Amino acid sequence: MTETAPTPATTPTPVISVPTNVLEAVAKWAGTDETRSHLHQVLFSKGVMVAVDGHRMVIVPCETFGLTIGVDRKYLLAAVAAQRVMKIDRPHIITIELTEDPMFVRLGLVPTSRKSGLIVKAAESEKFPPYQQVVPDSEKHKPFTGPEGYGFDPRYIEAIAEVDAATCDASEVSRGVKITSWSPDRLGPMVFVNQAGVKFVLMPMRI
Repeated sequence: MTETAPTPATTPTPVISVPTNVLEAVAKWAGTDETRSHLHQVLFSKGVMVAVDGHRMVIVPCETFGLTIGVDRKYLLAAVAAQRVMKIDRPHIITIELTEDPMFVRLGLVPTSRKSGLIVKAAESEKFPPYQQVVPDSEKHKPFTGPEGYGFDPRYIEAIAEVDAATCDASEVSRGVKITSWSPDRLGPMVFVNQAGVKFVLMPMRI
């Protein structure tokens, strides 16, 4: 009697899951300049999700399971809007996963189903700027002089507040944002960090 070899178990495809309000707040930090389309995406890679528009950047802790995926902000915001129209029950989470075609990703709107959602074109993640080079080592960039005289767009304060509220609610920690590094000549980035470990990077304005 011939024995049938057991069918090898398939490894489930990793799925990135992000609270809807966090995803929406972060996506708004991605660029919209038509001449810089590589900044329109949110990058999911190396345990964080990152959005940058050339003047500011936000880096949010996020389990990425070793994946590197870029998704255009317009698709992420469309998924957020669609989920709200559908009035999905809690938890309000949007999932991001690769499809069989590496040029596309699936944005899941219903946490209990991996078959529904939006299939959208993946962004060119390899064109995302080397964001880690922009964030200075906080311990090495604390000049003896204070950050007095630093100037930046006040609209960014509201954007920081939105991401802070979303991420702190998600991680159940008290709110608070502190300045961790700045440039003595007021020309380099100023970095803020909240109690959920989110980094906000703002480039100064000449004022």
